[in-house]
Amino acid sequence: MEMKKILVHIDWCDKNYGAVTDCKELMGVVAVTDKTMLGLKSSLLESIDFHIDGLVNDGEHIPEWLATKNFEIVYDYTLSAILQESQRFTTLAAISRATGIKHAQLSHYANAVCRPRPAQRKKVIDGLHSIGQKCLSLG
Repeated sequence: MEMKKILVHIDWCDKNYGAVTDCKELMGVVAVTDKTMLGLKSSLLESIDFHIDGLVNDGEHIPEWLATKNFEIVYDYTLSAILQESQRFTTLAAISRATGIKHAQLSHYANAVCRPRPAQRKKVIDGLHSIGQKCLSLG
């Protein structure tokens, strides 16, 4: 049987990462925030686990795969979350050079002041991949 997936949307909002589940079988939303991506994911897993245990203890009818916690988490990141996390490894100036997108515009994307069009998002992702590939070629 194919492992079920729980989709989680991750965004950057007011100096914190935020995560929200998108899974109707959870019979509600699990949402968490944290200052770090690692902390966010850890808190999210604990919160989903706690929520499922609560549903089971309350006698709610939920699918077997959920009750037995036989699922995987799939993350959907906004560009602001990606840019915030990428700044642990590189700078917006370097991303600007790799993408040709002005630093000020990248800052707007990183701080969720505005959302990029799909083509701009792809350009930033491609630029980050390019930076990563250049770093890998050094070793």
